[in-house]
Amino acid sequence: MELDNIRLGKRIKAARKRRGLSQLALSETLDCTPNHLSYIENGNRSLSLAKFVQLANVLGASADELLMDSLDNTAEAMDHKYSSIMAGCSECEKRILLSIIFAVKEVMEGSQF
Repeated sequence: MELDNIRLGKRIKAARKRRGLSQLALSETLDCTPNHLSYIENGNRSLSLAKFVQLANVLGASADELLMDSLDNTAEAMDHKYSSIMAGCSECEKRILLSIIFAVKEVMEGSQF
């Protein structure tokens, strides 16, 4: 599978927004211009491996989370994402989410997607 720069850029943008960072603030941390970061987020430019690692560290995102759309082992990446979401939940929230997952799974099994 090839690297999908457009989806990678969308994941970078989403992670940046979750962290409450502007393009300017993130670009300053990464020592690049806001325009360059915008090109990356829009999938028009790619990153060096060193810059990608720096970006993932600043955003608190795992490489597999950011590259999920370009990896052949996306199930492992999704499992990691699910685990990280659940780790931040209270016991009550975990029970609620689990019941929602079971309900959605039942609907999916009864439907033809």
